[in-house]
Amino acid sequence: MIKELTIENNAAYLKDAIINGEPFKFPKGILDKQITNCGGTTLAIEEECNTVICCPRRNLIENKKAQYNNLILLEGGINIEDVKKQILDTVGYVKIICTYDSFYKLEDIIDKDYHIVIDEYQTILGDCGFRDTVLNKFLDAVLQYDYYTFMSATPIPEKFLNRIHKLSGLDKYKLIWQSVDKVNIVQYQTKNPIGIVTNLVNSFITGEYLPTLDDGIQSKECVIFLNSVTNIVNIIRHLKLSPEDVNIIVADNEDNKYLIKKLGDRFCRGTLPIKGEPNKKVTFCTSTAYYGCDFYSDCATTFVVSDCNSQCKTIDIQTELPQIAGRQRNSNNPFAKEIYLIYNVNNRDIDEETFNNELNLAILADTEIIQKNSNLSEDAIERFIKLLSNKDNSSFICYDGTKLLLNDMAILNTEYRYWNNRQYSKYGIWVKKQINDTNQLESTGDVMIAKTETFVKSIIKRNSFEDRLKRLVELKEMPNTFSTNYELATSPMRFGELQEYIDKLDISTIKHCSYQKSKLDAEILNKSKQYKLNQINIANYFSYDEFLTGKQIKTRLQHIYDSLGINKKAKTKDLENYGLSLRYTSRSIDGTKQNGYVIQ
Repeated sequence: MIKELTIENNAAYLKDAIINGEPFKFPKGILDKQITNCGGTTLAIEEECNTVICCPRRNLIENKKAQYNNLILLEGGINIEDVKKQILDTVGYVKIICTYDSFYKLEDIIDKDYHIVIDEYQTILGDCGFRDTVLNKFLDAVLQYDYYTFMSATPIPEKFLNRIHKLSGLDKYKLIWQSVDKVNIVQYQTKNPIGIVTNLVNSFITGEYLPTLDDGIQSKECVIFLNSVTNIVNIIRHLKLSPEDVNIIVADNEDNKYLIKKLGDRFCRGTLPIKGEPNKKVTFCTSTAYYGCDFYSDCATTFVVSDCNSQCKTIDIQTELPQIAGRQRNSNNPFAKEIYLIYNVNNRDIDEETFNNELNLAILADTEIIQKNSNLSEDAIERFIKLLSNKDNSSFICYDGTKLLLNDMAILNTEYRYWNNRQYSKYGIWVKKQINDTNQLESTGDVMIAKTETFVKSIIKRNSFEDRLKRLVELKEMPNTFSTNYELATSPMRFGELQEYIDKLDISTIKHCSYQKSKLDAEILNKSKQYKLNQINIANYFSYDEFLTGKQIKTRLQHIYDSLGINKKAKTKDLENYGLSLRYTSRSIDGTKQNGYVIQ
């Protein structure tokens, strides 16, 4: 049973919310905030009690610490004795922020009456497939305290939450807001999401083609959520980007540092600029920045990439996409109300019966392995688990410190991932439905509500040279209207190098060449060479009344053509095109009769 908490006023933030005539207070249990960017973390920092805020990602706690000086930071590498001293030196209420992984360090130094706020708790389901032992210990530790709140705007779907035994029995609450802003999700399905992203990045780096509103305001920055450091590094390398242009927000681990180091010594793992600090043209983010991190930009456009053929690169529409939608914090950013979802469909779209059969076979196989290895020594079991994890990350076997057993959380994670991938059906129908069922999000499908429609669509689709040039020619031939004049006024930005063809060739020539680049380039080249030829006086290379054979005339003309780079075979009669007359005659030269021409 979920208890609804109706906010009685038009509050935009929890610190201002009134429920049952009283200021909102965090309940004990699970809280569905319904919307992101409503100040849940801020209220936890400002509430009148000692608080520990637990976050799933290191970037998140570093981002919050940069915004609030009173927070005591606890993460890997920080001496717990320093934390103890900061707690003792605190005047007023103690406010600690830590990762899930570091929470256990506080068990012996804080009282049981602390309020434990577990922010973005839905990541437990997504992460349990690869760090279930840590998360199980974290849940056990949290539930020992008297007052805790598992908080998220995108809670774990109930069908899965009911199977997480440590959470299923907790009281559940849902906030009901008086008004909610919608973020439009513009979907684009493609077979090659990474190729699309590469085009997007190049457009923002070069500035030749940027999303632009009717009043001329441009989006000069972009934030791209792509959960693959390898893909990010490859895009940066392919486009030869500089560190000044790109910010790389990824998890702080040795693997990521190694990959980024391949780009050169000047590249490194980035950090999120706090409010007032400048942003780079392109910011890449992996899942480490999906939850709770704040972006402050006046002009950034957000793109989300989901690759359903890779489990780690699939975006969860119900939990992750709404979180991303709440990352842009500046209300004066006119591009913050649209997110562009670039996705593909699953190549191995197996039906539910087949999936369940395969899952059951895997569970039976792992059960058999557990039974046959139940008599191993403790050291042998630990070594067995390490070997298994290195060779097969699909195994459901875990070790609880005393025995081998099936990992129920890992099984649940596998079912959840399958369920999530199935949302991306062949035509994106489920994408739209799930988005529209999610508070704060509204799917516009193939019809964009945003004023940036034409610009972003063209960046994403990257129309062919012929299509883009044809559009520019159409604009030139259209009657003068505000719309056409505006497009023409921005044509150097929108059409880049295409403007050269309009400037150097007439419309009829462009059409005659069928808008093909190779033919148009040849026309421009010949036109340029002809211009050079017209600038020189051919008569200066020939003397009046000079007698030359046809071969001598052609040799001299060919030399002129070659020197100008003109790909043309010289002919005797070419001279007549340059204002010279030829009179055919013959003369005796060295006693031999020669036929030729007299220049007149």
